[in-house]
Amino acid sequence: MLNKIMIIGNVGQDPEQVAGYSKIVNFSVATNEYIKDKESGEFKERTEWHNIKCFGYVSEKALKLSKGNKVYIEGRFRSDSYEKD
Repeated sequence: MLNKIMIIGNVGQDPEQVAGYSKIVNFSVATNEYIKDKESGEFKERTEWHNIKCFGYVSEKALKLSKGNKVYIEGRFRSDSYEKD
């Protein structure tokens, strides 16, 4: 089985260490695509946000990023779920 994802986009917020874990870092990345509107014929920009979680050595490198930096990320995709109380 293959579980691989590649993202090229802009950092949406400065990376932050997860409280209590020195080797886990979270941040978001925005990717854009341009879609032609069928009715008007104009191109519209659509932004998709991705939540990124880094571990170990990669988390140390991620802390050097800042909002607006262009990044290339390659890794595995994992979705989380939760129930609202």
